[in-house]
Amino acid sequence: MGTFLRRCILRALEQVRDVLAPLLITGETGTGKEVLAKALHEKLRPGEFVHFDCAGLPEPLFESELFGYKKGSFTGAYFDKRGLVELADGGTLFLDEIGDLPLHVQSKLLRVLQDGKFRRIGEVKERRSSFFLVAATNVDLRSLVEAGKFRKDLYFRLKGRRVHLPPLRETPGDILPLLVGFLGEMEKRPEITTEALGILLSYSWPGNVRELRHFASILPGEGELNSRNFPYDFLEGGSAYENSRGHLTLKKRLEAIEKSMIEDMLRKGATIKEISRELEKSEVQTRRILKKLGIDLKANRKR
Repeated sequence: MGTFLRRCILRALEQVRDVLAPLLITGETGTGKEVLAKALHEKLRPGEFVHFDCAGLPEPLFESELFGYKKGSFTGAYFDKRGLVELADGGTLFLDEIGDLPLHVQSKLLRVLQDGKFRRIGEVKERRSSFFLVAATNVDLRSLVEAGKFRKDLYFRLKGRRVHLPPLRETPGDILPLLVGFLGEMEKRPEITTEALGILLSYSWPGNVRELRHFASILPGEGELNSRNFPYDFLEGGSAYENSRGHLTLKKRLEAIEKSMIEDMLRKGATIKEISRELEKSEVQTRRILKKLGIDLKANRKR
């Protein structure tokens, strides 16, 4: 998990520790919104993690998926069905791309958040559900409110607790730890040369964390990774690699490499003395470097 994502988890935990009010996660597609939601759920809730993707679902299905229905309430309702709101009772409901939720369903969702009550389609009896709502979006909900496509009261309910995940190109220090983490999950151990890391840090990663995970999946299990055997078209004429070089100066790319390596050593339990020896610096100089790079000793040490 990247350094920035870990900081987001800690910040989000501080926001929701006492009261599990709804949390809104914003950011481009692929920045790790679901990863953050799952991490929060694992630390906060004992129940189920229920994921619902609001994008691309036909509008008539939203209400039945979220709130369920009674047998015989409409054509094709051959049995009673529990909705996701009911399944999430005691756990977490993660609504991905909540900006696509139809207005009439937004009003029903708001009622559940306000008083914990809902009805299945075709039922008179009210049911109860208590869950931690995490909503995610890659669009500006405020602009949807202004366009009349998103309820203002629901927006105000969500915006009070918000965590923004920036694109990977803006947090290059996360690239190496994330890649190492993905490779560990896949039981792969290729040697990533400094040359290869320089290319990875210079690439714009338009698909963000999701694209980085895919990159890890197509790497060889072992051997050296360098520009001659890259399994990705970073260098194809006028590629994202060449076009993205303006995002980071050479100095910034080198600092990002240095930061990633120091943070990796800290997670493995290295002392300041050991890091100083690796950097060929005095301990005083090393502490200055850590401060300059914004490295928090306590936050990065292995727990």
